[in-house]
Amino acid sequence: IDLLQGSTLELKPSSGNALAVDSSSTAFNSNLTVSGDGDLVVHAPITLKDGQTAATYGDFVQTGEGILRFLDAIYVEEVASTGGGTLWMDQAAGADTIEGPDKSSIFLDNGALLRRDANETVKSATLKLGSGGGGISVGDGFTLIWDAEIKGSGNFSKEGAGTLRFPVTSEISYTGETLVKAGTLDVLSNSPATATCSGTGTSNRCKTTDTDTDAVVQSTKKKSTLKAVLTEAVADVPILPPSQQNANPSTDLNSAETDLGGSPSAQPQSSDPTLVVELDSSRDSGDTSVATSPTTSTSASVQTVTPDQAADQLRSSDQVATLRTASALGLDQAEQALIPPTPTVEELQTVLEQVESQRLAARPAVLQVRFTKATDDQQGQKDGFLDLTLISAKAPVEARRVEVDRKRFAGLLKALYRQLSRQEPMAVDNPASPTRQLHSLLVAPLHEALQTQGIQTLLIAADQGLQAVPFAALNDGSGYFGDRYAFALTPSLALTPLSPSLDAPQGQLALGASQFEGLAPLPLVPQELERIDASTGADRYLNSDFTPQALLDRAADQRYSRVHVATHADFRPGGPDRSVLHTGTGPMSMAQFARLRKDRSDQPLDLVVLSACRTLLGDKDSELGFAGLALQAGARSAIGTLWYVDDVVTSAFFVQFYRLLDQGVPKAQALQRTRQLFSSGLVRLSGDEVIGGGGTPLLNELSASQRRRIISGVSNPFFWAGIELIGSPW
Repeated sequence: IDLLQGSTLELKPSSGNALAVDSSSTAFNSNLTVSGDGDLVVHAPITLKDGQTAATYGDFVQTGEGILRFLDAIYVEEVASTGGGTLWMDQAAGADTIEGPDKSSIFLDNGALLRRDANETVKSATLKLGSGGGGISVGDGFTLIWDAEIKGSGNFSKEGAGTLRFPVTSEISYTGETLVKAGTLDVLSNSPATATCSGTGTSNRCKTTDTDTDAVVQSTKKKSTLKAVLTEAVADVPILPPSQQNANPSTDLNSAETDLGGSPSAQPQSSDPTLVVELDSSRDSGDTSVATSPTTSTSASVQTVTPDQAADQLRSSDQVATLRTASALGLDQAEQALIPPTPTVEELQTVLEQVESQRLAARPAVLQVRFTKATDDQQGQKDGFLDLTLISAKAPVEARRVEVDRKRFAGLLKALYRQLSRQEPMAVDNPASPTRQLHSLLVAPLHEALQTQGIQTLLIAADQGLQAVPFAALNDGSGYFGDRYAFALTPSLALTPLSPSLDAPQGQLALGASQFEGLAPLPLVPQELERIDASTGADRYLNSDFTPQALLDRAADQRYSRVHVATHADFRPGGPDRSVLHTGTGPMSMAQFARLRKDRSDQPLDLVVLSACRTLLGDKDSELGFAGLALQAGARSAIGTLWYVDDVVTSAFFVQFYRLLDQGVPKAQALQRTRQLFSSGLVRLSGDEVIGGGGTPLLNELSASQRRRIISGVSNPFFWAGIELIGSPW
């Protein structure tokens, strides 16, 4: 195929057919060469293998400077670009890209580029660089993890505004220079040892001058501080394997109760009341000692706080949190004036007793978790306190104050996220593992009270920064918090509808989009909505029928109490005006959900679910995420995800959740039982089906690539710990 410069050839066979250069009658494979500087777009699978029993494959070679864009799988021995062109692998994330006899290879020379705009990990390909060099381009907003081989003698260049990551396990052995021309190159492997950054390119392997640093800072200010992919949030926090960690039980954080040098009531409540945990690697100063020194003492003193002192602190800190949340939501003074005051301990106990008597939740309680900065005269090795307050229906208030070093805490949280992003074993038998240490700080000080009172359901009022903690993934060595407790989170008790709902749930509205412009498709959304419809009798709006107007008009209809939205949603710094939800016809601002708060003021929505959403973490301006959405819409509760999870798992999770919900199981408990089914291995792949509780299918007719993504099981907390309930648990 010879393409003239400036021309574009699109190959579009009829539905279901492949483009084949076939030599099935012989034992010889065929090659295909594209020359010239025009562009070629291939819309269907293309195969260069013969029809013999022991198949051989041909090569696909591009010799010009154009763009060779593949929208479906290619079956080749090697795909090559030798004239400085671009090989654009534009298949859906997770779909088949290149397949060959064993491990397919990609050859780049004379500055040619491999382009891949996807959030995924590459394991089964070898990238070869000719003497003229080549590179990888990743689009803005994407993180590509290259956990495979790159070899050759030429220079390697990173292009595109997105992030390319070389994990520890990648085999990087090319001998040329590393040139970072745009975006970010994160190197966790031993090679390359150095890189040269230019333009807007950044890398932890680049030496920066003062001028370079200023340019990077200015560029960073213009970009969103975090990406939606979990792995990008925790790029450079090394984790030592359990064998290298300190497993001495004496480091248990729940061992001591000593005088902290002052009464809790005397501690400041507003000078710096928040703990903002920076999960963005681009902001790190380079000091990762908090996460790389497992021998550092993690012992913490724990003090019991009197009920009166705890009640005073709860009220004052929640008032600060409420004002901060209202401001982040953009509520004007008139709207803020309508916000009720923080409930007293007595009012909370009355509500909890009503909830329990009406069997809306099993043994409910409120747990407030907040950070307090230590005063100058109290700072030693630790610079702050975690204040934990537990309020149940009938027992006296239980409260603890735990010494904490903010830098150490941030390191533990980042380390936990890194383990989750890689789906690594959580080392729950090791007291020094991040999941055990965070549990010791946040849960263990009140463990005895929780057990004595038989608490089963928790509303966790989490301070700013602590909203990013994946509580469900915390482990005490005998079980995960998410398996043991049904729970919901809230940034503000005053803004949370605590009293039992007077109206039973009624109609279900289900909307979703499976195809997007510039975003990865969600091919399982149609089946997800069908399954929810079969379970709940939902009214469905898919793709072009799912418009911003349809969502707002239908959700304002008081016949509906639940709204399920299966689509991409991006929560960005700057509040609801900047955050967007992608409908079937284009994006809409989250600020538009404020209309529902007014339209449904007499009968609020009971539950808003965002399936496949992506919530930014660690940025104080965007951390509210889907919690802000629930409050913006005036809904009693919302469900969303702390990180993006594979669409197969997400769809299966919510189908299972609705089955339990429609059996009359309360929201938080239905979420807990769904987590238990996933973590125990009862949700599993069988043939082309995902099987759920009771042996009934959750999804079927999965493609080969979809099956491969979950063939190893879904018991790791990565798959279920990030899906959280915000607002009322009942």
